[in-house]
Amino acid sequence: MRVSRGVRRTRARLSGVACLVAVSAHVGIAGSLLAGTMSNGAPTQTIRYEESAAALTPGDAWASITGADARATLSGGRGAHAASADAMASFSFNGRGVRWIGLPCEICGIAKVYLDGTPAATVDTFVPSRPAASKVLFASGNLAAGSHTFVVQVTGARNPSSGGTSVLVDAFEVTGDASGGGTRPARFEESAPSVEYTGSWEVQPRGDLSGGALVESLDPDGTATLTFNGTGVTWIGYKASWGGIAQVYVDGALRATVDTYSPADQVQAVVYTASGLAAGAHTFAIKVTGAWSSSGCCAWVALDAFDVTSGP
Repeated sequence: MRVSRGVRRTRARLSGVACLVAVSAHVGIAGSLLAGTMSNGAPTQTIRYEESAAALTPGDAWASITGADARATLSGGRGAHAASADAMASFSFNGRGVRWIGLPCEICGIAKVYLDGTPAATVDTFVPSRPAASKVLFASGNLAAGSHTFVVQVTGARNPSSGGTSVLVDAFEVTGDASGGGTRPARFEESAPSVEYTGSWEVQPRGDLSGGALVESLDPDGTATLTFNGTGVTWIGYKASWGGIAQVYVDGALRATVDTYSPADQVQAVVYTASGLAAGAHTFAIKVTGAWSSSGCCAWVALDAFDVTSGP
């Protein structure tokens, strides 16, 4: 359910039904409608780094796994897992907090977590039924500003109910004055302070979305603009039968017209990538057109996150 400007509308878009049905007068809010220029409020910055930003040691203990093989939605479409005792994923960052995004499962084991070389927690990643998407398995408290190291260590131990000892690392989220991960892609959620909005956008929360939510619009005046420093950027969105057409601008110049229609839902879909940019400051803008293809039905355009690269 979603409420917008006094009209409740039922639209199970993320489960494949594309029609809008006006149901009743406004009686409350489920989700948020963001009209005019969207302010992202608090200055706290959150950046997501994929598992590839960590040093995985020893190398032969770790294996890459896709979301299809994991039978769950993974950040960036893949993660890394290990089952051998003392396998480690070490992530260096600058910020005031860090979160480990992983996938608990029925054959998953126990990990130890270290912050700046000090034991921080023991995490049992066993669950009897794996979730539909990766989730936060550990979140630090507030850290002093500056450089930190976060380590996930596989213990080789398991819950007696688990069928294995595997530990999966999917991503890391850094909060505060965040940076880290070398030249690996840095993920900026749709709510990051560096993203500015015009027009009307709705917030759609769901567990299998990057950061747990996305924003969407069918307003022809709707734009979402990321200001970033780097050499490339990828728009992470959502493709579905209700997806419409958007224009993509890089540094104010039209780069592409993109159709986000898909007959089957695609969660955390790569919609467009701009690469080979000169190192430095850039803008990447998504403009809603209010149009859709002959195969589609609706003009909705969704933004889940941006992945920014800073290397060659």
